[in-house]
Amino acid sequence: YDSNRLLTFGLPRKFTEYDGQTVNGICRIYMDGTLDTTFKSPVLPGNGGFVPELIEPNGKIFIVGRFQLVDYPNRWFSMCRLNANGSIDTTFNNLGSPIDTNYVDGAGIGSVIKTPDNGYLVGGLFNQVQGVARNGIVKLDSLGNIEPQYFTSRGPDSTHVWKNQGYVNKIVESKFGGYYVLGDWTY
Repeated sequence: YDSNRLLTFGLPRKFTEYDGQTVNGICRIYMDGTLDTTFKSPVLPGNGGFVPELIEPNGKIFIVGRFQLVDYPNRWFSMCRLNANGSIDTTFNNLGSPIDTNYVDGAGIGSVIKTPDNGYLVGGLFNQVQGVARNGIVKLDSLGNIEPQYFTSRGPDSTHVWKNQGYVNKIVESKFGGYYVLGDWTY
């Protein structure tokens, strides 16, 4: 997480405590192994799972996967931005996360990368973001709202999503400018 602390995570149904305190899948610990009590998990214990995908210089954390949050117990999330203390970042449009209307289980997010304009490129298995059709890749602004002028084509293997093709596993910035988009698709 930084030079003094580590971010530790696991399945919310199995990684529920650290040093006898409730952590619900994610916590921050000091290098000596003691729990950083200034960080509180917003994840609802139980089914699902997630990974921290991006930690920003200001300490904000993107978690991606399939999980529920304490403040939204009846909703499944594929992505959420947390404040440095672990609380949900309410300045970011977390409720507008990518969804997959073809699957009951919801979307999967493979990658979140920050762009030079303080926005984000998000890749995964989804076909809709905030009511706009997007297949596998989307550009969000700094507040998490879709920037509809980007990625207006059908996207990767948009007709073969039922085979789990079209999944963007990772987006990597090129040192030559632009991005590499890696995943499972043919077209």
